[in-house]
Amino acid sequence: MDQLLWLNAHGDKSPMAALARFDKLGKMRVDGNDAWLYYGEIYCHSDVGLSGKGYESVYGIVRSRRFASETPIDKKLFVPDPRIW
Repeated sequence: MDQLLWLNAHGDKSPMAALARFDKLGKMRVDGNDAWLYYGEIYCHSDVGLSGKGYESVYGIVRSRRFASETPIDKKLFVPDPRIW
């Protein structure tokens, strides 16, 4: 649903998103609490192409950057800082 709303907001006249894979991988600890860890894939129209409304915005700038880290990247990267919850 989120992807459909996102595509619509970016001007897709016929947004499409369908669940292709959904796996419950288990639990992990987040701020001392158990949290479920999932993996999923969807088929969808893309909002990250090289033309159109999405490309012209800040996302166009972000797509031109490489993601790099001085420390090893692991699942902790995807856990938000509890101070922003």
